[in-house]
Amino acid sequence: VFLYFLEVTDRWRVSDTENLLPMIDYHIIRLFCRTGCLEVQEEGLRQKLLRKEEVTPEEEQLLRESSFQIRQQLATVFDVPERGELLYLLSRSYCRNAPVCVSGNKPENDSFDLYTGGAFTGTCPLQKWCPGACHATYRDLWEPMIQTENY
Repeated sequence: VFLYFLEVTDRWRVSDTENLLPMIDYHIIRLFCRTGCLEVQEEGLRQKLLRKEEVTPEEEQLLRESSFQIRQQLATVFDVPERGELLYLLSRSYCRNAPVCVSGNKPENDSFDLYTGGAFTGTCPLQKWCPGACHATYRDLWEPMIQTENY
């Protein structure tokens, strides 16, 4: 995130974007769980995410590593360097405490719309295909709760 900040404020430029590793934070993990990109198969971990209970460091690492692999696959499929801005901003704007897909409310944060130059249209940009928009079993998943100083 720090390097991204330096780049968008024109203090530093990345010359080899193909070597950038995507940022994975709890917003991204939550988005991937809710959209079905990351299927949590282990029932104990799934229940912790549903109940917003603390996970072990190993469980958190598993979710981060899986999310990292998904991000790399997305970058390959869409043939774009994946720094993470769009997914990060979408997840922290549209898919938080009260997901736009069910609340119908404006996003909790306007960073995605500001970044894309768009305006809120009353729905989430992923709503037409996102499992979380239709099924609480996806939508109710939360990011891993863990005590950390990594941010």
